[in-house]
Amino acid sequence: MIRTLSSVVVLGAACFGAFGAWHHLRPCAARVDEPAFGRYVEARTASVFAGACHYNGELVTAGREALLAWHFDGGAERGVELAGLAAVAVVRAEENLKLTEARRALVFVPAGLDAEVRDALVAAVERRAGDALGEVVDVREAELAVRIEGETYAVSVAGIAELVGSLDADRACCRMPQDVWYEPLVTLQARVVGRSETFAYRGADFGSTWVRHDANDAFVGRFGASTTQPEARGPALVAAN
Repeated sequence: MIRTLSSVVVLGAACFGAFGAWHHLRPCAARVDEPAFGRYVEARTASVFAGACHYNGELVTAGREALLAWHFDGGAERGVELAGLAAVAVVRAEENLKLTEARRALVFVPAGLDAEVRDALVAAVERRAGDALGEVVDVREAELAVRIEGETYAVSVAGIAELVGSLDADRACCRMPQDVWYEPLVTLQARVVGRSETFAYRGADFGSTWVRHDANDAFVGRFGASTTQPEARGPALVAAN
């Protein structure tokens, strides 16, 4: 009996010692998925809220690119806790994204993640946005941040992408839904149009770069569901590095 009890203690200590230091991994537990939830912002290279003439003028000349950014507040993928993680994708097509599903995407994840966490994060993004992304041509590590706080949002991928803006101040997009010409590329709750002060992409992979200012080109909202998420006029704080 003493030997058996000692073996159990040693086994338990080894298990928690091996896995307990990494908080995203569940020590000595069955690996299960839990529905993910969090905050999301998406910006297009076309105005998503505009007058009819403006929309029609851009439909065939712009809107071929988008930036998608997630911050996970909770949930698990492949047994890996997602809370606190963030990811960014840049999507491009040969015509306005509203008109085609033939898309290519780069996915960026935070630098320095454990391989298992990195793979789980990418799987979580693809689970929720596989159709929106189209062909994922590469997954890259980068210094990135996704922040949504009160009425403002900001996304950065160091040296590659930048997005800074605020929610539609008077919620005109809610009062005039007929002038919201696009739908977000992913399913959202509490969707609000955002006005981006700056939306820039400087990568060389897709053969195009852009810098846009002062456009109603973004959607901000929540993905997934959680009973712990507070009700608010706009999405609450999101911060990730």
